[in-house]
Amino acid sequence: MRHPSFAVVAITVALFPGCSQSNSQEVASLRAELEKAKAEITELKAEMARKNNNGKLKALPNTKARLLVVRGLRPNWEYPIFEGLNILGRADEQPVDIDLQPQEPEDRVWSSRQHAAITCKAGAMVIEDLNTANGTYVNRKRVPPGEKRSLKKDDIIQVGAVQIKVLW
Repeated sequence: MRHPSFAVVAITVALFPGCSQSNSQEVASLRAELEKAKAEITELKAEMARKNNNGKLKALPNTKARLLVVRGLRPNWEYPIFEGLNILGRADEQPVDIDLQPQEPEDRVWSSRQHAAITCKAGAMVIEDLNTANGTYVNRKRVPPGEKRSLKKDDIIQVGAVQIKVLW
């Protein structure tokens, strides 16, 4: 097997300077566009799911409660809580039910992709931190990973700088 000589490689690099650099820049640019598009889609899905014409939560089937953002980039957003398991976090390869990505600035992200689980069963709600680095708080008290904490009306859930109020 014959390998190209150093001279051939040097000539190729000299004739096509920046070829690999432009590809890297193009890939980075496309990735940035893709991330922006993902964020816009997530935002539109959340908006479609939570609002009707007057800005209130739609009456969705199986909605047991809702969460109201009291502190975040988009205050007054509402997220429905359904019977069963509801995952709170940032949308990625694994979907979440309550996407906090639109609530956090891009340069200060505190929520994990799968941050917490809210389970609604038989009229009762509990929250569990999914072993996150930054923690989940209810009424300013940390929820230890793996421990289930009961939620009631007007409780405040906090993830990073985002605060969400429990509504029934």
